[in-house]
Amino acid sequence: MELDEIKIIYEDNCLMVVDKPAGLVVHNPPGRHDLSVVDFIFRHIPNIATLKWPDMVRPGIVHRLDKDTSGLLVIAKTPEILVELQSQFQNHLVRKEYIALVYGDIKPEQGTITAEIARHASKDKQTAVPEDINEDTLEKIAKGKIRSAQTDYETIKHFSYKKQLLTLVLAKPKTGRMHQIRIHLKHLGYPIIGDQLYSFKPSHRISKELGISRQFLHATKLTFKHPYTSKTLNLESPLPPELQNIIDKLIKY
Repeated sequence: MELDEIKIIYEDNCLMVVDKPAGLVVHNPPGRHDLSVVDFIFRHIPNIATLKWPDMVRPGIVHRLDKDTSGLLVIAKTPEILVELQSQFQNHLVRKEYIALVYGDIKPEQGTITAEIARHASKDKQTAVPEDINEDTLEKIAKGKIRSAQTDYETIKHFSYKKQLLTLVLAKPKTGRMHQIRIHLKHLGYPIIGDQLYSFKPSHRISKELGISRQFLHATKLTFKHPYTSKTLNLESPLPPELQNIIDKLIKY
């Protein structure tokens, strides 16, 4: 993974929006030094390190995408703009849309998934509760970490692959919990193809046959208000080639 693979979709004096490739972390946890979006920020905006950020480990980072999720990411150029943009995310004023390919034939064609998300006390993952968690696992969940979460979805296209049904889905998370879309779709019974953490045996098998080892999840659209001009920004990113190639292998029905 190279920093040159990051594409700038929009930029002005206040912020920029980049198209993050899969395989690149947004920022590193303590003790890790993997190549990250933060490295790109330091290279592209050298003076950003001189500003007083709330967290110098992730200057300008407004929100996150999982390492193996691609797509649109907003970056603030000043601490003041960071506060304004994070407020929009926290108050659910940002419209986010993701494209996912899932195992199964989703019914109904559109709906809302409402299931709480609980962060594991010792592992870097989350799980929908209460339906998907047994009592032994519940005891390991950190108290106070169970939070409400909502994801709207609608189907885009239906496919088949070796007699297995797959669905291309547009997911619109209303909240921003860790791994939310991945967990919610699995909770509904339709895990994302390529997901190495939240999958069933059949979806894992098809992922291997299709040659995909990252979750088929792409942040395709972002709509938010510019914190300085108040202009509404509507930004889009098409599916990256490696995901479009998967679609090209499938048969529509």
